[in-house]
Amino acid sequence: MRKLFWLPLILCLTVYSSATIALGGCQNGASASSTAATTASLSVTAGDLIVATTGEQSDSTSTATITDSGSNSWNDSPSGYAPSDGGGETQKISYAIAASTTSITVTETWSGTLTDVTVTACNFTGTAASSPVDTSVNIAGSGFISSLTSGTYTTTNANDVLFYSVRMNGGVTSPTAGSGFTIPANGSNSIGGIRHVVQYNIVSSIQSTQTTSMSWTSTARASGAFIAFKPPSTAASGKKPIIIQ
Repeated sequence: MRKLFWLPLILCLTVYSSATIALGGCQNGASASSTAATTASLSVTAGDLIVATTGEQSDSTSTATITDSGSNSWNDSPSGYAPSDGGGETQKISYAIAASTTSITVTETWSGTLTDVTVTACNFTGTAASSPVDTSVNIAGSGFISSLTSGTYTTTNANDVLFYSVRMNGGVTSPTAGSGFTIPANGSNSIGGIRHVVQYNIVSSIQSTQTTSMSWTSTARASGAFIAFKPPSTAASGKKPIIIQ
């Protein structure tokens, strides 16, 4: 007579935390005739995600280095630089994880001789401490426009913070965030005829083939950079595997 043996099925799942991501604050800085710009002081807590968006006016070939007074390690968005279709509004998003609780300033330094450089830095609590990027996409506006829709994005978990940066050249006023998004305090930065604005949205569901947008008065050439950051996985915080008998 055969004996039947039941073995437990062990599932090791990577489940992302439902802990709420929150904005800490934002600061910005700009320079009309220098290759560098520095933000005002930003208070961060150890483990915070620091997101910086930088931009320049003169060309689409210069590169930027991001540093901060806390000596944190910076990484660029996987999508790299986002130029406009001819106006020189080159920008990129970079990010770091705060190593300590302190106040920092964030500096962008561009190669080449440039004008109208801008930098805005924001910090968020509750994101993954390593490999925090979920997805990213850039978009170049076409001609002189009064709004810019991001590239299409799909996230892989339900509790991301979505971050969209738009840099405009053309005396823009009254930038307006897209549906569900918020332009934070100090999230709108300007120098000369340039305006560089960020908006964010903390979501609670997976975003499938979505876009966001930003609009403004008058028309301008523009570029857009989008990135989504994820919360920590519960597997990384010591959760036990699921055993099904």
